[in-house]
Amino acid sequence: MISEGAVWAIFFLPLAAFLLISLVIRPFLKAYPRQSAYVTILAIAGSLGLSSWLLYSAIEGRADLEFASHPWLTVGALEIRVGLMVDHLTAVMLVVVTGVSLMVQVYSMGYMKGDPGYPRYFALMCLFTASMVGLVLSSNIVQLYVFWELVGVCSYLLIGFWYNRPSAAAAAKKAFLVTRIGDVGFLLAILYLFFNGSTFNDAGLNPLEIADIHEGIGMGLLGSMAVTWLAVGIFAGAAGKSAQFPLHVWLPDAMEGPTPVSSLIHAATMVAAGVFLVARFFPVFEASQDAMSAVAVVGAFTAIFSATMGLASNDIKRVMAYSTVSQLGYMMAALGVGAFGAAIFHLFNHAFFKCLLFMGAGSVNHAAGTFDMRYMGGLRRVMPWTYAATLIGALSLAGIFPLSGFWSKDEILLHAWRGHGTVDAVVFWLLIVAVFLTAVYAFRMIYMTFHGQFRGGAEKEFQEQGEGAPAAGSHDVHLAESPPSMVGPMLVLALAAVVSGYLVNPLGFKEGFLGVAPHWFNDFIVGPGGAAVALEKFSFPLASVSVLVAAGGIGVATLLYVWPRVSLDGLGWPFKAAQRLLTERYYMDHLFEGQVAYRLFYRVIAGTLDWFDRWIVDNVAEFTGWFSRNIGRAISLVQAGQVQGYAVVTTVGVAAIVGAFLIWG
Repeated sequence: MISEGAVWAIFFLPLAAFLLISLVIRPFLKAYPRQSAYVTILAIAGSLGLSSWLLYSAIEGRADLEFASHPWLTVGALEIRVGLMVDHLTAVMLVVVTGVSLMVQVYSMGYMKGDPGYPRYFALMCLFTASMVGLVLSSNIVQLYVFWELVGVCSYLLIGFWYNRPSAAAAAKKAFLVTRIGDVGFLLAILYLFFNGSTFNDAGLNPLEIADIHEGIGMGLLGSMAVTWLAVGIFAGAAGKSAQFPLHVWLPDAMEGPTPVSSLIHAATMVAAGVFLVARFFPVFEASQDAMSAVAVVGAFTAIFSATMGLASNDIKRVMAYSTVSQLGYMMAALGVGAFGAAIFHLFNHAFFKCLLFMGAGSVNHAAGTFDMRYMGGLRRVMPWTYAATLIGALSLAGIFPLSGFWSKDEILLHAWRGHGTVDAVVFWLLIVAVFLTAVYAFRMIYMTFHGQFRGGAEKEFQEQGEGAPAAGSHDVHLAESPPSMVGPMLVLALAAVVSGYLVNPLGFKEGFLGVAPHWFNDFIVGPGGAAVALEKFSFPLASVSVLVAAGGIGVATLLYVWPRVSLDGLGWPFKAAQRLLTERYYMDHLFEGQVAYRLFYRVIAGTLDWFDRWIVDNVAEFTGWFSRNIGRAISLVQAGQVQGYAVVTTVGVAAIVGAFLIWG
C-alpha cells in the first residue's frame, strides 16, 4: 500500500530539483550545466516510479485513496485545507504528466545543448512539472487554484524563455493575458462557493473541498441556475487553459518557446489542465444539462474551427498547435455528451502521440534549421528514424486503425452517435468533419516535410526572406539524423502510440486481451456501468466509416502534395480568399487586438478611467487644497499678534461658558 508521504513525494521531487538547480547548480556550478539535466531526469524519473506504483496499487485495489487533509487558513467559520485527492483519475493523470515530462527532459538534453540558459531551462521545467502534479493532487479548490496559476506563470516563463526575441516576449505576454480572462471566470466560481458556503456548512460539508462539492451537488444543495453558473465559471477557466474558442488565440503564438516546452505544454501540462479541470468537476456539469450542452458545442466547434486553420499554416509547430486545440475540442465535446471515460482515454492517448509529433518537429528543425515546411522536403532519406516515428504519430492523430488515436477518437464518436438529443447529433457530425480535416493537415505536414526534394532549409529561407525570416540566426542546415538523446524518446513514444489503445482491451474480448479485463480503463475511471455501456457495444460499421473518412483525408492530401493532379490555384479568387482567411486565423487576432483591446479596453475603459482621473480625482484633490488654504487664511486673521484681541476673545469665551452653566447647569 502506498503511503501519504510517497504520494507527496511525487510533487516534492521535481520541486526539490527546481530549488537545487536554482540555488546551487546555476549560481555555483556554471561550468557544469549538464548537471541540471541529470538532476531533472532523476527527480522526474522518481516521480514517474512513484506514480506508477500509485496506479498499480489503485488498479489492484490496494491504494488507500482516503488521505486526511490539513488545516491551512481559517476565514470566519470557513476552514481552507490542504490535502491529497487520490482517486483513479488522479492516478492516471500522474502517470501521463510524469511519463511525458520524463521523455521531454531526455529529449531536451540534445535539443537544448549549447544554449546559454540551459540550467534555467531545466529549473523551469521542474517547476512546471511540479505545478501540474500539484494541480492534479489537490483536494481543495483553493489549493488547486494556486497550482492552476503557477502552471500559468511557468508557461509564461517558458514560452518567453528566449526573452531577448521580441516575438517570444510578446507571445508569452499574450498567453498570460488571454488565459487570465478565463481564470477570472474560475475565480468567480470559487468566490461564489466561498460567499455561499453556509448551505454546505449546514449540511456538514466544506464548500471548498472538492469531494464535498461533489457530494453537495449530488444532495441538491444548490439550485439549478446556481449550478449552471458555477459550471460556466469553471468551464471559462478550462477554456482559457485548453485554448477553446474564443480563447484559443494564444496557443499558436506560444510556439515561440523551445520545442520541448511546446511538447510538454501541449501533451501533458497546461492545455491538458483545462480538460482535467472539467473532468475533476464533472458532477457539477452533470447536474446542469445547459452546461453540458455548452461544453459539447464549444468543444465540437473548436475541433473543426481549429482543424481548418491547420490546413493553411506552413509552420510545422503551428500546425501541431492547431491540432492540439482541435483534439482538446474532441475531449471537451466528449465530456459534454457524457463520454467521461472516452474523454480521459483520448487525453491519455493524445499525450503520447502529440508529444511525439512535437518532438518530430523539433528533430526536423534540428536538421533543416527552420520550422517552415516550404523549405523542408525529402528529409525521410536522411532522417529515417524521425520519419518513421512522426509517421506513426500522424497516423494515430488521423485516427487510423489500429493505432491508439483510433480507439479513443472512435469511442467519442460512438457515444455522440448513440445520443438521443439534437446536441449529440450536431457534435457527431462536426467531429466527423474534423476527422477528415485532421487527416488532411496531418499528411500535408508529412508530405511537405519528408517527401519530395529538399528545398534548402534555413539557408534558402534566409535568402528569400532576409532578416525577417523566422529562422534567421537560429540553426544552420546539417542534414543528418538527430542524436540518440532526441531519437530515443521519440521511439518510446511511437511505441506508446501503437500499443496504448490495446492495453485497455477496447474491443472487449471476454477472455481479456494481453491479460487485461474487458473495458477495464472505463470501469477504472468511472466505475462499472454508466458511460461504460458505449464501450461494451463497439460498433464496427461506425468505426469503418470514421476510418474511411480519415483515409479520404489522406487521399486528398496525397493528390495535392504527392501526385499534384489537382491544383487548388485553378479555383481562382475563392481559393485565395479562403486561404487568406485561414492564414489570418479568421481575423480573430485583429478582432481581439483592434476591437477588444484597442476600442473596448483602450478607448472605452481606459478613456473612462482617464476622464474620472482628470475630472473627479484631480478636482477633489484641488478642492481639498483650495478649502484647506482658505480655511487657513480665515483662521490666520484671528492670530493678529495683539494682546488686547486675545484678552477680548478669552473674556468672551469665559462669559459664554459661565452663561451656559447658569442656563443649563
